[in-house]
Amino acid sequence: MRAAIHQPHYFPWLGYFDKMAKADLFVFMDEVQLEDRSYMLRNRFLRKDGELMYLSITASKKGYREKKYNEIQTIDNAHWQRKHLAYLRDLYSGSPFRDEILEHIMPVFTKNYQFLFDAARDSIFLCMDLLDIHTETITQSSVNWRRNCGDEKNADARRSNDVLAICQAVGATAYMTGAGASLRFLNAEQFAESNIPVIVQSYQCPRYPQMFSKEFIPNISALDLLFNCGIEESRRIFWENVKKGCEFDGIEG
Repeated sequence: MRAAIHQPHYFPWLGYFDKMAKADLFVFMDEVQLEDRSYMLRNRFLRKDGELMYLSITASKKGYREKKYNEIQTIDNAHWQRKHLAYLRDLYSGSPFRDEILEHIMPVFTKNYQFLFDAARDSIFLCMDLLDIHTETITQSSVNWRRNCGDEKNADARRSNDVLAICQAVGATAYMTGAGASLRFLNAEQFAESNIPVIVQSYQCPRYPQMFSKEFIPNISALDLLFNCGIEESRRIFWENVKKGCEFDGIEG
């Protein structure tokens, strides 16, 4: 059973969903600390001039370093929800798929959230449905895991130990990681000794027709693909790309 573990992001990029689609189980890290300038509460979108901008959930930063991610509260929901909805409605006004996508993701802009985690997770679930992803998801807080003994003063070692302990607790036979920052702290030898090999995600952003940009801008929110291409075509593009990235050890195409 291939497991993947990641913090929740707000309307994540396609690479996030690619990793999710290639895993059998996806664990949301909801007990970690909120990181500064993190995708855990925002994501990148295009403007009409082709430049990038962020849409961010407004969250309380009071004492956030002493809180778990699932304890961080949202504030002024009506303001950020109205702002995000108006932005997307205007930005993609020329898209024939705008209304069907907006209707599907509307719950994120209408629910009265108390916690940041719930808003971010809802944005992920809605995109999973739009992209036809059926991977099982659970939360870190629902897993009965115990931190492995190790060098508690070394942040990277502690993070690697935590990921390994969660993999062991859920019965993973392999762990899928992205090719980014996690490779820096993961102790692959320790995973191998525990009979949980590390699989590195193979991913390249698929190209698709994109409004407002002379050159294709990759790795922004997955909503851009959906608004530009609609549900059916987005699923085709997404899953063809997933299959292309399954040609490496431990993954079958």
